[in-house]
Amino acid sequence: MEALGWAFRNPSTTDPQTMPAEISVARTSILDGVPVAQLFSPQVAAGLRPKGFSGGPVLAGTLAGCVAVGVVRWMQPDDIDPTRAVGGTVYASPAEDIIARWPRLAPRRTVLEELAGEPGSPGRALVAGFLDTHLSGPGGTLPFAGRTAELAALDAWLADPEASAYHLISGGAGTGKSTLLTRWAETLARRSDPALHIVFVPVSLRYDAAGAHHLVHALVHRLARVHRRRHDPTAGFEKLRDTLSELLGRPAPPGTTVLVMVDALDEADGWEPGNLCLPRRPGKRVRIVLTARRTRTRATAQAWLESLRLDPGSATTLLGGLGEDAVAELLHEALPGNSGRTADILRAVAPDLWRLTRGDPVTTALYLQDLRLRSEHDLDRWTARLRQARPGLVGYVERWWQDQKALPDDHRHQRRVDDARCLFGLLALARGPLTEGELRLLVSRMLEEKVSGDRVRSALGLLDRFTLPGSEPASVALAHPLLAEVRVRELRESYELDEYRRAYLDWGRESVAALWASGPRTVTRRRTPHRASGRSAA
Repeated sequence: MEALGWAFRNPSTTDPQTMPAEISVARTSILDGVPVAQLFSPQVAAGLRPKGFSGGPVLAGTLAGCVAVGVVRWMQPDDIDPTRAVGGTVYASPAEDIIARWPRLAPRRTVLEELAGEPGSPGRALVAGFLDTHLSGPGGTLPFAGRTAELAALDAWLADPEASAYHLISGGAGTGKSTLLTRWAETLARRSDPALHIVFVPVSLRYDAAGAHHLVHALVHRLARVHRRRHDPTAGFEKLRDTLSELLGRPAPPGTTVLVMVDALDEADGWEPGNLCLPRRPGKRVRIVLTARRTRTRATAQAWLESLRLDPGSATTLLGGLGEDAVAELLHEALPGNSGRTADILRAVAPDLWRLTRGDPVTTALYLQDLRLRSEHDLDRWTARLRQARPGLVGYVERWWQDQKALPDDHRHQRRVDDARCLFGLLALARGPLTEGELRLLVSRMLEEKVSGDRVRSALGLLDRFTLPGSEPASVALAHPLLAEVRVRELRESYELDEYRRAYLDWGRESVAALWASGPRTVTRRRTPHRASGRSAA
């Protein structure tokens, strides 16, 4: 990092001086308890005590860019020669203390940045990507409707001082739990209420953020910032879990409410959500919202509360499919500003869309994505195809494959379609994102021929509507687990499932053998889900 200073004469017209420095003590105090950061400057250690730096910013380079982390406050002068400083030490007032005293000095951030956490927060990029996926699409803000009552209930629960500390949102796969939570979080963040601290952390296989350590570390860091407490970021899981329990048990800072949101506990990978040891009675004015999908072992909200060891009287919301009116509203949101003939077509086709989807948010979203890509002149063809499709997500995927086969029948396109079907199957069995390189190896194994990276990318382009980018560069995952279920069912019915399983298992064996052959080393956890997927499918 470096501090900036300006000459006393005409500072506004002079380029700043720079003073390289590094943090020696992150937080200490001087002058009867004034909090400061203690910096070490080689320039000052050489005996210089440059003028013009008091009040200048201390800048640090971060992944988010160059940010001000403090303001130069004082350099202790030498007792004999005041023009020199002692020990190379420079004291700076931390930016967080300055902002706490003068909040208006804080830089304005977007809603997404506010929810993702401050720069440097663990998992910040993953949280931001997760939020962006659920709030935005290629055409801008995604359509959202049909959850007015649920949003109002969440608002009422948060505002009621006598309400339970926990609120569990549950439902079947694809009922929109994550979307509801992110929309509510966005709405609250847009209100810019200084008395509300929002802590949002999802559990997500697609973003390689499904481990217990990731979740607990991210929560502890954000809650420690709220309470202005220090914590050990290198601590192991058990210590972090104890710290999380202690922070959740603390009352919210005076005059404020702390709202913690944890999405998709059902995606916990390799750990039991009950092992979080969440306090049954959090601190005063601390509210916690959890979402979880109904599973075979936790088929009800009460089963989830029991497994989490929480009060069975906690507030709950059960999500089902969207109503027919909500589907009609989404149709009109998908093509904003429609009027005349277009509006008449959408109004007439709304019952057909609801019949096909029965309000299932995933299937509805795919049809709406199709609609947004159509021109006004192509609406008649879109509605005709809609009325011919079989109901449900299976019907949508089946119709989509038929559409691909109906395109120009040349060898190159048919090979692309075959590659896409193979990739769809591989992604359906993976329990997390796969890189293009990994997909190339697996597809080559499946097709028994060497497949190029360009060929993989071309096939992935065909699957664009069904996939989303993973957390690593050039990685991809299916956009929703329901899509994986549909493809696995297809593979089972066509007796191809064992072939895909073998591809994963053979790849896993070869990878482990190669690691042993090259000597002891740590296998990164990121690879683990794909090794496990073949076993779990067996």
